[in-house]
Amino acid sequence: MKKYIILHHTATARDTTTFEAVNNYHKEKWNFKSSLGYYIGYHYFINAAGKVYQGRADDEPGAHCYQENKNYDSIGVCMAGEFDKEYPSQAQLDSLKKLLKDLMAKHNIPFENLKFHRDYAPKTCPGTNIKNDFFTNLLKDSNNSNHPANAGQEDMMKLIQKTGSNEIYAVDKFNRRHQIVNWDTFQRGLAMGLWDSNIQKLPDLNSYQPGNLIVLTMDN
Repeated sequence: MKKYIILHHTATARDTTTFEAVNNYHKEKWNFKSSLGYYIGYHYFINAAGKVYQGRADDEPGAHCYQENKNYDSIGVCMAGEFDKEYPSQAQLDSLKKLLKDLMAKHNIPFENLKFHRDYAPKTCPGTNIKNDFFTNLLKDSNNSNHPANAGQEDMMKLIQKTGSNEIYAVDKFNRRHQIVNWDTFQRGLAMGLWDSNIQKLPDLNSYQPGNLIVLTMDN
């Protein structure tokens, strides 16, 4: 019976790490074949484009967290990426969100049993850029309004973009428009759950008073 979901990263480059490469690496490492015909130790793998691969049946043991025998009572989910240095793509976050909700419902796994590999092992996995409130922010639009993942949802900023422009702005709850300084900042904000991932395109932005630049630091 699976009681936990444990999140991992590959600790390799997000955009070039493939399911096949990890499967071959795990085959050479421990040659532990699943009933689905794969050797990858994770039950699920999400590549940079958000494609979800299933490497092991849910009810099978994994090979992703031997500490506290978690290979047997948990489902291992891994995103391609080195999240000590980079951030998940929006496609990965969208796929992970759906996958987590599906697995939680299917196996009756409570929110508090969503774990990081670092909760059990002396490592940073799934990366220092994945903060401790990651699951809360990722799942904050749960249908259950009392779910802990909904805390602070009213403070989430929405994203707007002027039609024909490449610049994206974040609007806070006071209707102030903040410029997002660069693509890394944009991706970091999405990973942190700072704003809604939907971008509303408008003919003009006059209804939102100008605010400041948004600069996200590693301390956030």
